[in-house]
Amino acid sequence: MSTPKEEFDKAFSILSQFERQLISPKDFSWDYITSRVEPSKPTLWRNLLFRNEFNRVKKLVRSYKDGKNNYDLDISKESVKDAEIASLRREVEDLNKQLSKERERLAYAAVVARRNNIDPILFEKESPLLRAIGRQNKSSNI
Repeated sequence: MSTPKEEFDKAFSILSQFERQLISPKDFSWDYITSRVEPSKPTLWRNLLFRNEFNRVKKLVRSYKDGKNNYDLDISKESVKDAEIASLRREVEDLNKQLSKERERLAYAAVVARRNNIDPILFEKESPLLRAIGRQNKSSNI
């Protein structure tokens, strides 16, 4: 059974209310959130968007509790930007790992090809993908 989108919207709404201090920061807890929405904590936590938003709001609420900050639209916007930057950094890191793995696979494929007396350069020169790219470049230059 899947969780309706409306339930996730309610959970995001509760986080937004905590962020804007419409709900006391003292009440910020999983019990408070899960008592007002249908999905359980694990279900909410599996949703990556909710998890990121929860962590962002948790930092803000902690600063509200400590008396360091009060709700300010600029601080809220900066918090969103910081969360987005962190997300993009994680994505870049994952893509770099994936690129490294693919390079490793390509190097291994070249070794296997050489063992079987196949010149790996043939794959680069006569690849259907490279020929298609070459044709596309020629047609765009005209």
